Amino acid sequence: MNYISSIKDITLATQIDESLSWVIRCTTRNRQTTELVLFKLQNWIAVPVTSEIFLNPSLTNHVATVLQQNHYTQLYGVRLLAIELDSYLVPTTVEGLNEFRRYLGALPTVLFAGDERPAWIWLSIESDVSVVAGTEEFVRQLLPWEIEDGISRFRHSINQPLLPELRQYLRFVSEQLSNYQAANEGEEFCLSPPSF
Repeated sequence: MNYISSIKDITLATQIDESLSWVIRCTTRNRQTTELVLFKLQNWIAVPVTSEIFLNPSLTNHVATVLQQNHYTQLYGVRLLAIELDSYLVPTTVEGLNEFRRYLGALPTVLFAGDERPAWIWLSIESDVSVVAGTEEFVRQLLPWEIEDGISRFRHSINQPLLPELRQYLRFVSEQLSNYQAANEGEEFCLSPPSF
């Protein structure tokens, strides 16, 4: 890897993990059963995002520019559902974001600024599904389109030729996030694929 680097400091990796516990719970019951839960935080919204945002260079450039304009020079990237703490420093450049997606994008991961209590997160559930969650103001800045358009794009992607299991899963995520917007603080939303 040329741009991202693994965090070797166990104290820092533990702090990052504790910080994420405000927003996400990851549970592995056995090798076949995992659970990824997103918590509703006060004034937060959550918008599903398809993989096109990192496949289109102008869209990736928009994300990198917004992060840099908000004074983020690096983010913490965390591989969720890992047996051990697995965290990375990710530069907020197009190259850094692309490298993180290329090496870890097919796995459940999260990018965030590392605040003690996160102000926002970019959660990749799998290669085709991501969720941007945070305050509406920041999510509006970060996405290269209006929130409503992003939700519409995601719903449109469900109607594309897909494996039936993936289509059902995308519908499940869309429904969960529709409920997230109006939920009370502390409510939980499972984003793991249910058994269909």
